[in-house]
Amino acid sequence: MVEIITIINQDEKILAYLNNIQDGKMISEINGEFTLNFTALIDPIKTDFLYDNDNLLNYDNDYFRVAQLEEIHNENNMLLVSVYAEHVSYDLIKNTTPSFIYDDKAAIYVMNEALTGTDFLFTGTDVLTTASIELTEGEPNDLNIKKILHNIALVWGGELEYFRWNVGLKQSLGINRGVDFRFGKNIKNIKRIINYIENEIAYDVSVVQGSEYEDLGYYVIGDTVKIIDDALNIELNAKIVKVEKDIVADLNNRVILGYAIKDLSSGLQGTLNRTRKTVAEINGKVSDVIDINGNLIAEKLTGTINSSVANVTNSTGHVSFDARGIIVHNQPLESNSTWAVLISSGGILLSNARDGLGEWIWRTAITGDAISADEITTGTLTAININGVHITSSKIDSNLIIVESGLEKTLAEYTEEVVADSGAVMQGTPYNSVVIDPIDGVKASHADGSFTQLSGAGLLRNLTLPVYTKSATGVANSENFNTKTKAQLEADGWFFYQAVSVVSGELRLGSTDIGLARKLVYITDDNVSMSFKYRVVSTASNVGYRFFVDDTTYTLAKNTTQTTYTVTVNKGWHLFAWDCTLAVSSPFETPMIFLDDVVFEPDMQTYTQTSTYEDERQYSFVSYVGQITVPGSVNLNQETYIADLIIELPDEFKGKDFKIILSVASTPIMSSYSLAGIKTEVLDIDYVNATFLLRGKAKWISGSNTIWTGLTVNYLATY
Repeated sequence: MVEIITIINQDEKILAYLNNIQDGKMISEINGEFTLNFTALIDPIKTDFLYDNDNLLNYDNDYFRVAQLEEIHNENNMLLVSVYAEHVSYDLIKNTTPSFIYDDKAAIYVMNEALTGTDFLFTGTDVLTTASIELTEGEPNDLNIKKILHNIALVWGGELEYFRWNVGLKQSLGINRGVDFRFGKNIKNIKRIINYIENEIAYDVSVVQGSEYEDLGYYVIGDTVKIIDDALNIELNAKIVKVEKDIVADLNNRVILGYAIKDLSSGLQGTLNRTRKTVAEINGKVSDVIDINGNLIAEKLTGTINSSVANVTNSTGHVSFDARGIIVHNQPLESNSTWAVLISSGGILLSNARDGLGEWIWRTAITGDAISADEITTGTLTAININGVHITSSKIDSNLIIVESGLEKTLAEYTEEVVADSGAVMQGTPYNSVVIDPIDGVKASHADGSFTQLSGAGLLRNLTLPVYTKSATGVANSENFNTKTKAQLEADGWFFYQAVSVVSGELRLGSTDIGLARKLVYITDDNVSMSFKYRVVSTASNVGYRFFVDDTTYTLAKNTTQTTYTVTVNKGWHLFAWDCTLAVSSPFETPMIFLDDVVFEPDMQTYTQTSTYEDERQYSFVSYVGQITVPGSVNLNQETYIADLIIELPDEFKGKDFKIILSVASTPIMSSYSLAGIKTEVLDIDYVNATFLLRGKAKWISGSNTIWTGLTVNYLATY
């Protein structure tokens, strides 16, 4: 069964099921990365919960927190959200301490000390060794608990085990499951990495999709498995140290197998032998030049120590020591050298030229007070201050060249253009040019003609926007209920409440109880005729039948013969719903309606970019952001009961031609009701007094009940 990611709140209550995931993977590594990455179709009813960082993702019965969101509008006109999430244990990065110092302590002691004061529970350890640790912060807030736990695992020799808010330290994660990785059967690629220095081998294995449970068997991080490759002559046991899992296929598709497990006695004996050999070699060499009192025996040294001159010569240069200091030439003979470096008590001097007598012309490069150079070429130049009289035909290379005779002129005297095709000014993509003008200000242009301009009038953005041509697909978005079960309809996005079933190619709402059906649908064009057929069973006065489009309610006539109903809808997302109600309970009346041939859109449209156009947008300097909760949260059955609010802005907005932008922050959670619509709008603006009239309300339905509630609304004012 494929695991579905759910969004939960802090109380572990499920807010949404993310069954619209396109691709993704979970990465888990011993004492390392533990992340969840995926891309999903944007579905406001579900994906909006991702934007609240207090909410968590539940996958594989473990918890992750969203760290980064990226919204994507791709070439197929699909709206996607790319999510990067980290295991909740990354919250420990926010817990910092100035130092963590303990001497000769057990692992259980330091683990408890590290987690004290956090929201995490230490579940225990089987590591029995004692050790010492000394950690101090470098930069402020640099020493966090996550980093401390990693260091504890390294020092005490253990593997960290994270699960939700629990942390444990084990000698070794996993078990030996007897699983075989065999090339040609369940391995499509194997990479062997040989480390001759440490005499160790690691393996990077790509697993054949679908083989995990059929041929390979179940395995998790930390398990010991067998690697078999006849061509590479491999058959040995190794530990899984990293797993990448495809969360759509619900299969592990890549594993990193750590260093092969060696026989303990032979491994220890080999280490001891290598250590003895190294120590013996060092002792022999030291004893050759040190007497019994520990003094250096000069005559034992190879060569001659000359107190006035010592030369070091190689194939590319020459180093000599004399009264001036240390001199380096770029050729073995000084007479043939073209540059030289002199290191003395006065500093470091450079030369690439000689005077008439053949002596080096020295230039001071570095002293105890400063660094001096005619030209600096660097990737990044970082400084607190750069002082100078003027800059003349000089370079500060990494992509910026000043070509004027100096910076003594004012901006009013000239226009300076900096060509930055190598990336001098970056914002997503390189600008083609950046122009500074005394009137227009700073204007940064792209190759496609779009630009950003900052001047005294504010910020102006000129955008090159796409123009799309619409064409019919000849495909209808419809449902006739002939071939699908109720479960299959739910998988297609339908939602049913109480008495709903598929009967003889029709969708039946009601029977022994009331019923409700709804579906969220994207309409691809304007003025679309949406239609459906229906018939009812009971025509009693206390029985009602309704159809909803977003927050608009249509009362259906009580026709016992099949009737076609049509409404017009425009491009965008719409919530379509049907229900049957019983005003007064009666054992003799049963509300029942049959739906058939629902055509959301008879001919869906596709859009292809055919050209572009330019659009200029002026942005202002002054902005104000606020949030307001509209009262009226329970049992208000009339829309008019929700009051409209007057919002007063700061004094600096009075008399200004400001603009207001609204967004929904949250709605009351009413689990037994269906959300039918949301209204957020500015009804009126008083520019003189800097106030505006705000409306924010939501409509919920269930059976015969209609509930109106207030919303929490964000607003942005700018001029």
